[in-house]
Amino acid sequence: MRQGVTEAEPHIKRQGIKYNIFFILISFLFILAQSPYAEERSISLKKREYVPYGNDWPMFLKNSAHIPSSSEELRPPLKERWKFQSEGAFFSSPVIYDGNIFIGDQNGQFYAINVRTGKVVWKFNAKDAITSTPAAYKGKVYFGSKNGNIYALNVATGVLIWTYSTSAPVVSSPVISNDILYIASNNLNLYALNAASGKMRWKFKLDDYKYGGVYSSPAISCGLVFIAGKKGTIYGLDPLKGTQVWSFQTGSAIYSSPSIREDTLYIGSYDRSMYALNCSTGKLIWKTPLSDWIYSTPVGWKDTLYVGTKDAILYFLDAATGETRASYPVEGGISSSMLVVKNGYGFIGTESGYLYAVDLLSKKLGWKYKLDGGIHSSPAINNGVVYVATTDGILYALGK
Repeated sequence: MRQGVTEAEPHIKRQGIKYNIFFILISFLFILAQSPYAEERSISLKKREYVPYGNDWPMFLKNSAHIPSSSEELRPPLKERWKFQSEGAFFSSPVIYDGNIFIGDQNGQFYAINVRTGKVVWKFNAKDAITSTPAAYKGKVYFGSKNGNIYALNVATGVLIWTYSTSAPVVSSPVISNDILYIASNNLNLYALNAASGKMRWKFKLDDYKYGGVYSSPAISCGLVFIAGKKGTIYGLDPLKGTQVWSFQTGSAIYSSPSIREDTLYIGSYDRSMYALNCSTGKLIWKTPLSDWIYSTPVGWKDTLYVGTKDAILYFLDAATGETRASYPVEGGISSSMLVVKNGYGFIGTESGYLYAVDLLSKKLGWKYKLDGGIHSSPAINNGVVYVATTDGILYALGK
């Protein structure tokens, strides 16, 4: 053993090196945390992956094909768990992602609300009305406003990540697929934006009335993206290039949004008719006249299609033929679209403020619950609780 060097000294030196590396690392992370992009970088450093909170409902009618079916089972009657009062009316529908509900109101406030408690996590002021239903994807939440902007916010904090200006009101709701966000503006363009950066990939101009606007929301399925306008035309586009593959002309304006099941696209028109088209070719499969205007997006479950009309009739149509199997009057016109749960109940709202639970197996109306304000938006579900918003600016949580 060399003089003046103990057996412990090499170990002490190694510990000193470890401590120095540790303090250098801590200092680096502290400096990084002060930067404007600290939050995004911290997510990158931690390699944070999104973990679904139960059965999320991350966009309008749950997914890009607009098939609002849940794997959850829920049987009425339901009771109020909590309610949240906003600053303005709700026409936007609630979406659910990573433990929070996201929704915008007519006063321009966009909220993140805890799904369990109904308490505000954060809010963002868009400074103009929000009719657009948001979409949440990979740590960001997206929506449009009547000020013409499309916004991307951090889902955890509400911090603005990017905006894209269309210079015209945006009332359409976004859908997202393969890191591309699709959303329409009242300037008659459908935009495809990079979801991470907001950079435009392409835009497609609808052949429509100059001041008509686009109130329908895009959908994606069959390898195409679909959009419809107030001139009554439905378009099938290449999702990567924005080139038109097919178009189909209905008899009047379209406010309903496309819903696609397997190889069939379903949509309602202001000409009071429901249409079924081959989603790959745009060829008509069937057309069924109903009693009034159709704002509601049709929803399919098993072999039946469910859609409501403005004169307060809920229709049950054969999905293959369009034949009317049943129809029931309800209290209030229907702009809302149905949420379907695994055990065969459908939940849908009316403009008079009633939330109905429909027994889809027996094809009968069942339980109904009166809310304050009319229901123009569509319900969502998460872990046995149905969330529905009204024109009185109230978001309700209803469960067992």
